[in-house]
Amino acid sequence: MNGIGAHEVVIETPRHEMTLAALPLVSAKNVLLSYRERIIDLRRDPRLRYVLVFKTMALRRGPLWNIPIRKSSLSLSSRKG
Repeated sequence: MNGIGAHEVVIETPRHEMTLAALPLVSAKNVLLSYRERIIDLRRDPRLRYVLVFKTMALRRGPLWNIPIRKSSLSLSSRKG
């Protein structure tokens, strides 16, 4: 079984403490437009079957880290064939 896919990271804001809901309206709109643009582009690849957008949020701890990490990703999976 061979698989193919893509994984992309969208940085919503350089401010780690901000959530999408807390962004100014124009910034939130730009994030959503970025998702839309990437999805449209990736759907042009006939090998890809679906898109899943998800957000990872974690608190990284350590001597130099005490900041929340947020990552939104576009994940795609291959078509059957």
